[in-house]
Amino acid sequence: MNIHLSPRRAALFLGFGSCLAFAGCTSDPAPATSPPGGGGAAAAGAPPVAGAGSAGAGATGGQVVVTAGAGGSVGGGGAGMATGGGGSGGTGGVAGSSGSAGAAGSAGAPAMCPGASKALHFSDDINGTTTKSTQLTADLGSDLPIGNSARTIEMWLYMEGKESWKAEHSIIEYGGTDRCQAFGIDGGDGNNNGDPQFDPFTFSAGGPCTGDDNLTLMPVPPRTGWLHLAWVYDPTGKLAYLGTTNSNFLFTINGVPQPIPDKVQTGTLLTMKTAVVIGAGQGTDNGFTGKMEELRIWNVARTPTQISDNYKVILKGDDAGLVAYYHFDDGTGMTAKDSSSKHHDATFATDGGRPAPTWVDSSDLMLTCAP
Repeated sequence: MNIHLSPRRAALFLGFGSCLAFAGCTSDPAPATSPPGGGGAAAAGAPPVAGAGSAGAGATGGQVVVTAGAGGSVGGGGAGMATGGGGSGGTGGVAGSSGSAGAAGSAGAPAMCPGASKALHFSDDINGTTTKSTQLTADLGSDLPIGNSARTIEMWLYMEGKESWKAEHSIIEYGGTDRCQAFGIDGGDGNNNGDPQFDPFTFSAGGPCTGDDNLTLMPVPPRTGWLHLAWVYDPTGKLAYLGTTNSNFLFTINGVPQPIPDKVQTGTLLTMKTAVVIGAGQGTDNGFTGKMEELRIWNVARTPTQISDNYKVILKGDDAGLVAYYHFDDGTGMTAKDSSSKHHDATFATDGGRPAPTWVDSSDLMLTCAP
């Protein structure tokens, strides 16, 4: 983005491969145990005929259901069930044979979470042609984490090769344009000559704070595919990861903490109350190209464990500290619904003929439902 000059930081190399969460939202019950079969009672007086047991049919969903064997005709013994013995013979009759066990049913097919499989696609400066970035804005009001308060931003991104990794093209940002005000994430790859990079930032260069990170991370992430990002600030310095116990900053890729250099804050953040710009930076047309899913904004510092345990889960939206939650599953219209309890819907920015983001399919990102 234009407001973050190159002295502000070197872009952070991230190294983590894309990770798809292939899990359904339902689970099948354990197979039921077939009950023991009992022999059918035989009627007296007729010539003996053996009873034949019928096989039980398998039930869908992994349960096993066994039907009773048919009893013998008059004078014959009744058939036993799957685990039972043959029925005792009637007067002058022959015992029926045991019924065979039913085959196990096939497992139920995984189900998508309700409404899932859509995303928003952003684009900007394709093939080197300067254009207006596509973006949304959200007003979180008094729920916005400002000043030096705790916060977490996390999202899924689908990277589309070199167009998704353009340097100084912001993915999300808010808080003002002066030193230590802005809080966001942008990316870059050395003008397509180096490894793919992300840069979680606080626009701290020359200011009374830290939080602009630069470090080469391994392994290098692929240029195409889904990646989950989380950017966390804890003013109390209680984040513990990678051998540290007093960190203020945390950045993760696919739930894995990265060894960013600015783990500890040396000053304070001065984040202002502004709109949250999604898909681009503040006051700039340098934006992201690619898909975005499951954007969450918190007014608490999420721990490494909380992030790793839940980044593949579609939450219910009533979680403590969650102040905005965009599934981007609306699929139509010019508004993205906020599924948190705060209801801060985001709107498409169309000022000055700006193109709008587009609704696209994301069925290849399989996430589980919160219990």
